[in-house]
Amino acid sequence: MSRSWPVYSLRVPEDVHAQISKAARRNKRSINSEYLYRIETSLAQASSLEQLLKEVRELNQRIEKMESKKPD
Repeated sequence: MSRSWPVYSLRVPEDVHAQISKAARRNKRSINSEYLYRIETSLAQASSLEQLLKEVRELNQRIEKMESKKPD
């Protein structure tokens, strides 16, 4: 079964391509699969970081409320 994914051209500096190529061999993936894995991983980490920052902000708000209610 073939995938019907869009095809994109990507300009990548030679040194970055060399690093991806080396990682692909090490991880037993095609170069395309390595690029895709790296992009997906980066997006997942960004999403996790956004969630973590949201939780930290919420905790800060709770702490500020508790401190404002604390008698001097």
